[in-house]
Amino acid sequence: MPCKCSVPACRGNYDEANKVAVFSFPNDENLRAQWLRAIPRKDFKVTKNSKVCEKHSKDGEVLRLILRNK
Repeated sequence: MPCKCSVPACRGNYDEANKVAVFSFPNDENLRAQWLRAIPRKDFKVTKNSKVCEKHSKDGEVLRLILRNK
């Protein structure tokens, strides 16, 4: 079963027509806080299964985050 996007109203990976790449929340507390501020979900708790899809990333932003967290 594909991971689904945690952003409200996003249909990324909820059906065959919307297959997208998804990314785990960063371990870095500052970056994680930035991601959480960008997601309008009240009382959202990040788990190991929480993901955000590529639809919510500017070009190259995710790659920079991945390289920065290595």
